Amino acid sequence: MIEVTSNTREINFDPSTKEEIIQNVSNLLRTLKSTVPLNRGQGLTGTAIDKTSEVAKAILTSEIIDLINDNEPRVKVVDIVYDEGKDGVLVPRVRLDINV
Repeated sequence: MIEVTSNTREINFDPSTKEEIIQNVSNLLRTLKSTVPLNRGQGLTGTAIDKTSEVAKAILTSEIIDLINDNEPRVKVVDIVYDEGKDGVLVPRVRLDINV
């Protein structure tokens, strides 16, 4: 099992298959809908902003699972846990099984 967050990572332009998958999922977690040229539907909607913590977690969990299932078929989402900062910022940690 692998754990991936949205933390910015240095991009490896010659990754192994496992590194490529981790980079792809991390990038998906950082992408907002309407910001990807030629694929405006890819990304998170941002509807969780200004919601209560529990509602935001529910929205994000649903969106993250759908986003990863649609865009990275080589993984299965096992679990999503959230780190919450003092300022209310939620940082998802997505646990994945890699199917390669």
